Amino acid sequence: MSRHPALPFLACTPLLALVACGEMARLDERAGYGPHPTLPEPSATLLPTVNIAPARGCPAGVAIAARGALVVADDVGNTIWRVEARP
Repeated sequence: MSRHPALPFLACTPLLALVACGEMARLDERAGYGPHPTLPEPSATLLPTVNIAPARGCPAGVAIAARGALVVADDVGNTIWRVEARP
């Protein structure tokens, strides 16, 4: 009787899904901002905890100006930002 080569992978998939859902962030989101942010102690896990924040104020448009500056249009603040290197 022969086994399919993907069988061990398929058997481990539910286990990986359970391990990935095991940890949640414990700090308040506002604790990580400001001049002295609170950073959590690192913890060793099989899969890292990734909490992706919803995007707010994403650039509506990006362009390169004639002198090489980056020009970004903000869709929330109705602002155009010009980013250039200092000489």
